[in-house]
Amino acid sequence: MENTFSVSLKRSNLNLIDVEMNFISNYENPIVVLPVWTPGSYLIRDYSRHVQTFQATISGVSTPSAKISKNEWQITSKQGDQVSFTYSIYAFDMTVRTSYLDDRKVFIAPASIFMYLRDENSDTKNEQYSVSFEMDQGWQIFTSLKQTDSTYIAEDFDELIDSPMCGAVTELLEIKDYEYNKIPNKVVIIGDRGDTDIDKFTNDLIKIQDESVRIFGELPYDRYFWFLYIVGTGGGGLEHKYCNVSIINRWAFTNREDYNRLLSLESHEHFHVYNIKRIRPSQLGPFNYSSEVYTKLLWVAEGLTSFYDKISILRAGLIDTDEYFKFISTLIYNLDNIPGRKVYSLQQASFDAWIKLYKSNENTNNSSVSYYLKGAIMSLCLDIEIRSQTNWEKSLDNFFISMYNDYKMDRKGYHEDRIQYLLEKYTNTDLQLFFDKYIRGTDEIDYNYYLSFIGYELVPVLDKTAWTGLKLDDEMKVQFVYKDSPASDAAIYYNDQIISINDYRATKKSLDMILERATEGDTLEINLFRDDILISRSLMVEAPRAKKYGINSIDNVDDIILKRRESMFGPYNK
Repeated sequence: MENTFSVSLKRSNLNLIDVEMNFISNYENPIVVLPVWTPGSYLIRDYSRHVQTFQATISGVSTPSAKISKNEWQITSKQGDQVSFTYSIYAFDMTVRTSYLDDRKVFIAPASIFMYLRDENSDTKNEQYSVSFEMDQGWQIFTSLKQTDSTYIAEDFDELIDSPMCGAVTELLEIKDYEYNKIPNKVVIIGDRGDTDIDKFTNDLIKIQDESVRIFGELPYDRYFWFLYIVGTGGGGLEHKYCNVSIINRWAFTNREDYNRLLSLESHEHFHVYNIKRIRPSQLGPFNYSSEVYTKLLWVAEGLTSFYDKISILRAGLIDTDEYFKFISTLIYNLDNIPGRKVYSLQQASFDAWIKLYKSNENTNNSSVSYYLKGAIMSLCLDIEIRSQTNWEKSLDNFFISMYNDYKMDRKGYHEDRIQYLLEKYTNTDLQLFFDKYIRGTDEIDYNYYLSFIGYELVPVLDKTAWTGLKLDDEMKVQFVYKDSPASDAAIYYNDQIISINDYRATKKSLDMILERATEGDTLEINLFRDDILISRSLMVEAPRAKKYGINSIDNVDDIILKRRESMFGPYNK
């Protein structure tokens, strides 16, 4: 084994992960490289900022090493030397994209910890890597990597980076092993547990796998790990080829809505084992870990997956249609409250993920849109579009089945410019207008047109208060100003602090009372502080807008509609 890592968790009191990288130098004066991002999360994270110390030795004798860029170190050595490079990394950020270590638990996001070797012409990313751990007694480590004795083996660097490592002291662990069609699965819950029910949770995960098999005919792996970290605040999930990692609230198991969101999250990450981990655009692997990797298809990677995460648990009988459409109506309401949907397409949002999605500011919702959010709603409409064009004989399922069969063994992936062609080919449809309007363009989605095919309609529930276009915090500071709203017309800005409205002291309560009595065209006289200067503004309110949406079944649906519902939602839900 030429590339080995020994990872010590002994300095958990300092939140330091100590790493020793051993390799035979393939080149003179090699360079070791730490990734700057992790697949599945499209943001340059500059993990190297957490590297605190580093030292190189050759056969136990110190040799010079120097940092030559933000994430690269060059070691003075000859070709064929046995080199050891040791470094320490500060790890105290509990997300699925970063690493964390305290005296009771650890999460290792491999991209933030492990390095590879390169020179000017080649690198070692295609070579095998091994990892071993040094821990205090009573700790356990879990990873989806295959194990030989106490060593974990990755066939190449991409597999290493795609294999998070999770661990804790025994008292923080709850573990459940099961087999699905002779495939070993392991559920690992880590943290100070609240209302967890691992048996029920495992049974529900099996139903998610059942639905995956119903669509694709098989599970695409020979092992799978479900990792859950239990926390008081925070959340998220990240997909991997043989596992997924989720961070959830410790009280998420007994509240029905919270548990539904948990199941949707697990469904989302599991669907990725097909869409992205086996079916992927050519840009998304093998990876360049030192710079951005651009693609126009994150709406496919995440938007289509966000559609399937909810409809899959509906089809599996884990939620009912009322709960499903509560999900969908909330998504539509959220999208309709993002003015950026009118100026930013799904393709643009995908390409600019590196500078937009994870770097939001006070103007983000006015200038862009999430490919998760709009992608999920667009995908529901796309599925119905395909079904309506084919007399309900084809669907997005057919597209994914064909893509999986054609690309599951193709390491090169498909070309992103062929996505419309592939959708049309596998579903026998013409999607030119749909793509022009909703994927390449920014047309408003006609929700009721698509919902009518399955006998539903979108119903707005109006607010009681006139609309200003302002979002305020409890201290009456402006958090967001809607584009082309009364507030933006009045030149009220982010971070202004409103102190009076119509000569009354400004509070959330007083504003609501005034707006409940206001009618469209009424003017509010507002005093505010900006940069400690008192400023006056006149704001003309508009009529109340929707405070939420509902999706209701139309009356007296016929047998055709009922058959469409069963075809789309499964036999549990007509």
